Amino acid sequence: MRLCIILFIIIQGLSYSQRLTKQTAEDFVDNLLSNNSEITKYVHPEELTRSSRLGINYYGIKNKFLISYDIDERIKYEKNKNYKIKLIDLEKDYQKIEFFAINESHKINYYFKNGFLITPIFYYSQGWKFVQSKYFTFYISDTSKFNKHTIKKLDNFIDSVLNKLYFTKEEIELLEKEKIFYFLCKDEEEIEKLTGFRTRGIYILAYDYVVSIFNTHYHEIIHLLVNYKFKDVNIYTHPFFQEGLAVAFGGRGGTEPQVILELGVFIEKTSIISYKDLLSSSDFKNIDASISYPTSGIYNYFLIQEIGIEKYFNLYKKYSMSSNLNENWLVDKSDLPEKNLYLEFLEEQEDLINFLESKENFAQIFTNDICTISENNASYYFELKDTLVIDFFDDKGEINKYNFLVNQDEISIYDFQTHNLIAKYARGFSLSNVSVPNINGFWSFAVSKHIFVKNSRVRNVFLLKNNI
Repeated sequence: MRLCIILFIIIQGLSYSQRLTKQTAEDFVDNLLSNNSEITKYVHPEELTRSSRLGINYYGIKNKFLISYDIDERIKYEKNKNYKIKLIDLEKDYQKIEFFAINESHKINYYFKNGFLITPIFYYSQGWKFVQSKYFTFYISDTSKFNKHTIKKLDNFIDSVLNKLYFTKEEIELLEKEKIFYFLCKDEEEIEKLTGFRTRGIYILAYDYVVSIFNTHYHEIIHLLVNYKFKDVNIYTHPFFQEGLAVAFGGRGGTEPQVILELGVFIEKTSIISYKDLLSSSDFKNIDASISYPTSGIYNYFLIQEIGIEKYFNLYKKYSMSSNLNENWLVDKSDLPEKNLYLEFLEEQEDLINFLESKENFAQIFTNDICTISENNASYYFELKDTLVIDFFDDKGEINKYNFLVNQDEISIYDFQTHNLIAKYARGFSLSNVSVPNINGFWSFAVSKHIFVKNSRVRNVFLLKNNI
């Protein structure tokens, strides 16, 4: 019995130390071109496990692990040999197949470890810092851009969204066990190397990864969690719902939801565009994301409040499909609430930053030469002399830092540890169009308390001469 076990271990070891030959490289490409279901035998077992770990599958997709990594279907359809492949030995146990379709100028690199297919993400993230939390497995390119505050914020965000979307106990336990894989890159160039896309952040459908330059890229995480909620998913969703939902709950990279939603209110109230201008998928794609995302975000936020998450998800699924054949996909207006309900909702929205005539209802909680802070139940009232960092500490004694950048036309408040913009006043994007009040040399304004950590107390205030 012991001899059998030893032989099994030896055989397993041999299978994992193998390398591709020219013939096996050609066989791999032939299998790709013919959509052969046996392609899985070429894939590294660890990669197959990662791809299937959350149980997310896509209708009409035979091999999930090849999404965005496969050879273009037009090339497969031609069924000719007008392509070249080159097998290249890399360091250690790694190799690469370069596939180049001559007519289409279509090039893909396929990476292998010990003769098994791996992703470029697997290959290029070797040696990155590895950290785990309640819900995440982090791979970090530059550890100087990462901190424990980030981990706490992300785990708390997941807890909040799982509650809002009514995930089951079993789904939550599986997510805790299998984790969201989060690859934190140092710049867009590094993301392009890992994913093939030059972007600031992306959700990788094939493996349910988030790859980003942002410490807390909530927007891409929402894309992942929605698919995890549905399990069996159509790969295409109308962008009005897909991006609108991700903005409503996740904001955009580097900017938290409340800031983007406030911009959406401004866009609607000033008639720059209306949500109705985004009900065509082609129109949505032709409008700049700086306009379309906030506008769809605030409407989807309203829609969820109005009809509830269950009916909203039914609507989301209705405007999802397994193929992208419809070039101009229209949302039927009859599927949406009456416009007057939305207009009433917009009027009810309050600004995060306000200018008050008096602070008589506020009690002073901190003062020094450069700053005075007062509070009431709903807001803090700040009187600031310069660009400042304000330390708050919560009931557990943990420090949360906020960076305040102020001039006569703008106020920007950042979470100092994640670098996320959490509140913004810009005169040019304000219905009031007034300058930031300066009283006796102090910029004076009120900020809604809910953007800060709950039950916080001011610990310290200090000058910051350089922007974050």
